[in-house]
Amino acid sequence: MQPIGLFPITAGYSNGLLGEYLSVPVDLQMTLLSLLASVQVNLLNICFLKKYKTISNMSSRFEISVVVYNVSVSILGVYPILFSGSFFMASISKEEQMIIIRKDYPFFEQQFLSLKDFQLYVMNFWMSVYFFLAMFGCIQSGLTIGISVLQMVRTLHEVKTLISKATWQKHRVAVRNLVLQFQSSLIGIVPAVSIAFVVVIPSKYSQSMYSDLAFETFNYSPLLLFHYDCCDPFNLQRNCDDDNISRVEETCNVLEETRDFNY
Repeated sequence: MQPIGLFPITAGYSNGLLGEYLSVPVDLQMTLLSLLASVQVNLLNICFLKKYKTISNMSSRFEISVVVYNVSVSILGVYPILFSGSFFMASISKEEQMIIIRKDYPFFEQQFLSLKDFQLYVMNFWMSVYFFLAMFGCIQSGLTIGISVLQMVRTLHEVKTLISKATWQKHRVAVRNLVLQFQSSLIGIVPAVSIAFVVVIPSKYSQSMYSDLAFETFNYSPLLLFHYDCCDPFNLQRNCDDDNISRVEETCNVLEETRDFNY
């Protein structure tokens, strides 16, 4: 599925197999998208906590208790359901959507009717809950990952002389890979969250900001592969080859052509 926003109207539709051939409603597709994004981030949080628990056992000063760990994992496991559930509850019926369109956007009524399916959102109680959970989740994830990485680095530095070099290097690489995965998830999640704020809080720069953010969000997969190829330490030496540099330039050209085609 590929969500297509109708900025500056807080509405959109979707292209892809789910909508075209399986007739899955747009609101369900957007709920699924928010669920998957939240699951990705929260699973990464759990991975960081699990790795932190393993490393912290080497030093009693930074050790995390079993109760705190289990409670944190339980909350992170339930959070995606609350997050996507509030977004689903924020949807309004087609009748209410058409009333709003006829009242606020009468010139676009026929264009909306020509779409196979679409969804229009308004700021109601559940949408407010959704934005609150989104903001809280971003702050919580940043603090959880930032603090756990800092503590893991400090712990590894303290026990460096107490464990074998191979074990220390294994934990160090694992932490770096987790940080890389979190950076990669931000490529798709941060632009998507930013789009929501651009729509809700418009400005004279909203149109250009929306175009750039939508390009990054909807082309998440190739950008993710590009990020891994450039940032993975195991690929750095390989990326210095002339052949790979030319492939990177070709990828950039393709992405730029895709952006020009969409906008």
